[in-house]
Amino acid sequence: MLADPSLLPGALEEVFRYFSPVQLMFRSVKQDTVLRGQELKQGQFVYIWMASANHDEDVFEKPDVFNIHRNPNPHLGLGSGIHYCMGSQLARMESRIALQTLLDRYPAYRRDRSVELARMDSTMMFALKELPIILK
Repeated sequence: MLADPSLLPGALEEVFRYFSPVQLMFRSVKQDTVLRGQELKQGQFVYIWMASANHDEDVFEKPDVFNIHRNPNPHLGLGSGIHYCMGSQLARMESRIALQTLLDRYPAYRRDRSVELARMDSTMMFALKELPIILK
C-alpha cells in the first residue's frame, strides 16, 4: 500500500469482512417464520454470527481468501439495515488515517513476530490483546 495508497479503503473493507469487529449478536424473533427450513417462533432469541455470515460461500467468492480487491464487498462487519453501526464512517476514517500515517512515517515498519498474536477472550467482539510492531 506504500506504492498505491488508493488500495487502503478496499483493504480496510476486507479487514471488516474477514475479521468482523462484531462477531455475534442476538435478536428476538418478531413473528413466526421459517428460515432455510428452520422454524423460528415469535419471541425466540436467536444468535446472529456475523463472522460466519462474512465467510458465506453463497455471498462471497473464495470467502476464506483475504482479498483487498473484493468488489462488491457486502460484509456485515459494521452491521446492516437498522442495525448498521452509527459510527461506521468514523471507524473507517480513523482506521484509514491511522494506517496511512503509520505507512507515511514508518514505511519499513513490520510486525514483531517474536510475540504470538492472541485474541481477546470474547465471543461477541474480535480484538487482539496486542499488536506489537517494530518502527523503522
